[in-house]
Amino acid sequence: MTNDVKKRAIEEVAVNLFLEKGYCNTTINDICEAMDITKPTFYKYFNAKEELMLGLYDVAIKKICSDTLSLLKADTDIERLLVLFNELLDFTVAFGSDLFSQMFIANLNHNYNSFSNYKEMDELIILLLRKAQNKHEIHNMEDPRLINETIIYTYIGYEIAWCVNDGNMDIKKKLFDSFAAIMDIDDKYLHLVDKYTAKKD
Repeated sequence: MTNDVKKRAIEEVAVNLFLEKGYCNTTINDICEAMDITKPTFYKYFNAKEELMLGLYDVAIKKICSDTLSLLKADTDIERLLVLFNELLDFTVAFGSDLFSQMFIANLNHNYNSFSNYKEMDELIILLLRKAQNKHEIHNMEDPRLINETIIYTYIGYEIAWCVNDGNMDIKKKLFDSFAAIMDIDDKYLHLVDKYTAKKD
């Protein structure tokens, strides 16, 4: 097993443990035991447990951007945008406020750029925004790059509020309502916002 493959394997095991036990309840010993490696081997690849969570968005965004089937199933560009945001939110909620609180704390101590520099995702959102503008699915005709930046910082702001409230907040509803206002979604497509924010029984 090459070093890169081993490192990715440790990351995958750690992520599964974070999902199962929570970030704070997962120890380096747990990760080593699950991987059948020693602590010195762990420290050969990572300086600390927090390094394992810093690349979580990288994994999620690569997966979301490569999931062309979900995008192709959507009939409009505005729905394709909502599909992207929905998948990102599902990822965030699955990992929980505990882990993202730790990620925010780590980035406050040192900027690891965990919440920025996602060129592939930015380009996809900007392209879909431009197409939605051209088809009058949205009425905000500002530069799509500015709209994207506004959406991303709104996302991060609500994510912080969600963490502060220990996950006890309907982050999806608040975010999608905000996205609808930012993009000024045409009334004809507002039902799509409800589709993605409706509570499942």
